[in-house]
Amino acid sequence: MINNFRVAFSNIKIQHTEKMRKRPILYALFLVVILMSSCIKDDMDDCPPPVYSLYFSYKGDGTKEIFLEKEKSVNLYIYDDKEVFVRAVTLNQDDLKRKQGIDLDLPYGKYKIVCWGNVDKNSQMTQSTSLDSLAVGAPAYFKKERITTNDSLYYATKDINIIRGNYVIDTVKFKSAHIKMQIVLSNLDQATITRSNITKSVSSDPNLSIEIGNLKPTVTFKENYSKEKVSYYPLLTIDNSKHEVEANFNVLRFNDDNDVFINIRNSETNDIIYSLSVMQFMRKYGISEDGKNEVPIRIRFSFRGFAIAVEPWGEEEIKPGV
Repeated sequence: MINNFRVAFSNIKIQHTEKMRKRPILYALFLVVILMSSCIKDDMDDCPPPVYSLYFSYKGDGTKEIFLEKEKSVNLYIYDDKEVFVRAVTLNQDDLKRKQGIDLDLPYGKYKIVCWGNVDKNSQMTQSTSLDSLAVGAPAYFKKERITTNDSLYYATKDINIIRGNYVIDTVKFKSAHIKMQIVLSNLDQATITRSNITKSVSSDPNLSIEIGNLKPTVTFKENYSKEKVSYYPLLTIDNSKHEVEANFNVLRFNDDNDVFINIRNSETNDIIYSLSVMQFMRKYGISEDGKNEVPIRIRFSFRGFAIAVEPWGEEEIKPGV
C-alpha cells in the first residue's frame, strides 16, 4: 500500500515538473501570436517597417565585380513617388568596406534612389529641390573660374517599392559618368615655338597650355548632360628630364559623335599651336565611348621642330573590359 502511494506521488511530481517546463514555451508562443495578430490587422502603424537592402555593383566593361576598386564613397539621395526629397546618406570608404550597400528602413511606398560615387573636392551639387534641375559639376564652373578636372564620378538610379511584410535584397548597378583623359606633350627638346615673334626652344620652359573645348559642365540627377559647352584647362606636370609635359584629368561623358577639340596653346601669346578634333582622333584609332565605362582617351603630341605628330599612347590599356 505504502509503495503504491509512493509511485503515485512520484508520477504526480513528474507531471507537475513537465508542466512547469512547458509553461515558458507556451508563454513565448502566446507572445508571438499576439505580435503577429497586431501586424496582420489593417492598421499597421505600430509594426516595424520592412528592410529594403540595396547592394552596390559596378563591373565596368567586364563581368568581374570592381565596385570597391573604383568607388571610394557613395552619396545616396532618396525621393518619394512624387519626387519630393526624403533623405540623403553619405557612405565613406570604411562604410563601403563593411557593407557594399545599405539597408533602408523607410515607410511603405514607392521611392526613387539616386547615387553618386566618388563625390569629392572636384564636385559640387546645385541648390535645387527638383530632380530635373539638380545637377553636379566642377566647383570652378559655378564660380566662373577655369575648370581643370572633374572627380571620377559614377552614377546609379533605382526605383523601389517597399511592400508590407517583404524583406527585399536588390542591386543598384553603377555606371561611369566621366571619361579619363591623359595628354602628353613629348620631345620638347626638339620643339620650337614662336613667342612674341621670337623663335625659342621650349625644352626648359615649355610655356604651353592645353585647352579641351566643347565639354559639358554639368549632369543632372536624371542623367541629362548640360547643353551648354565649356572649355577645360587641365593642370600640367612638367618633367624636364624627359622633356615632357603631362596632363591627367577627368571630364563628364561625351559620345563618339562629338565636337570636342583639343588646342595646344602658347600660354604667353594665347596663340593656337595645334588643334585636334577628338572625334576624328577616336575614329582614326578605333576608340569608342558609346556604351562603355572604362575607356580612357590617351593622346601623345610629339614635337618635331615646328611640326607635331599625334598618336595614341598606352594602347594596351584602351581595350574595354581590361
